[in-house]
Amino acid sequence: ILRLLLKAGGDVTVRSKTGLTCLHCAAQEGKASTCKILLCEGIDVNVATSLEKNSALHLAVLNRRSEVVRLLLEHGASCSIVNVDGLTPMDMAKKLKVRRMREGTSIDVSNRMEILWRR
Repeated sequence: ILRLLLKAGGDVTVRSKTGLTCLHCAAQEGKASTCKILLCEGIDVNVATSLEKNSALHLAVLNRRSEVVRLLLEHGASCSIVNVDGLTPMDMAKKLKVRRMREGTSIDVSNRMEILWRR
């Protein structure tokens, strides 16, 4: 359905009343395939929500969506965006007491956020 909407000229930058884009919604729900389509369409990976200033990466971390976190990082998501609570995605991961995931990732995160998840 998403591909049909995009083909018909659907606007991926439209926001909800709270400033969520379709990327934010897909990221928090763990819809990696939807995120990938949106990212390939050129949606800004670092756009923040209007109210809480969360990026899609913040929401993916908060909801423990490891596949989406990996995908967002591969598409250049910033790990230094600070939300209204003064938290970066890394801060949120630490706050959630998640552990570092080293296996199964081919992403160079040496200068970026470590991918963290609970066992």
